[in-house]
Amino acid sequence: MAPEFPPPSIVDYRPRSTLVVPAHPVRKAKFAAIDYHGHPNELVLSADGLATLGAALDSLNVRMMVDADNLSGDRLRQAIAAVRASPMRDRVRILAGINFRNVGPGWAQAAVAQLESDVAAGAVGVGEISKALGLFYTKADGSRLRIDDPDLDPIWDACARLGIPVFSLYGEHR
Repeated sequence: MAPEFPPPSIVDYRPRSTLVVPAHPVRKAKFAAIDYHGHPNELVLSADGLATLGAALDSLNVRMMVDADNLSGDRLRQAIAAVRASPMRDRVRILAGINFRNVGPGWAQAAVAQLESDVAAGAVGVGEISKALGLFYTKADGSRLRIDDPDLDPIWDACARLGIPVFSLYGEHR
């Protein structure tokens, strides 16, 4: 049978949900939780920010947060120093970021040295590596950079040698 009505255009389409279920908002975790993928941004850089973050985590019963904001170098050291000097020192961990721009000759040695420095400063892993790695980043020669590119092998080898995890959203929405 032919459709009874012509299909709406994508511009005019306004779906109406028919799902009816009871709502049960959970405002606070029953048991202490870990947020392993947090983006507190500027809050980890100062005592006041960390106090604000702590209050927010307490209100949700989140015991620990892993910061996945891709911090590296001076900014990472600033965040780690602020966390260590605060009451949040046992509640926040920070992942190091990798700069994937201009991968080419000489890049790996500098990137590995930066990663080693970041881990020595207190980073507990690498992340977050997003799907942007396979979509937007290009190598110095203009080719698209993929997560399995051999030019990245020294980074992954360094992560293994340092015994640190890598947090990646690479496969998301693929």
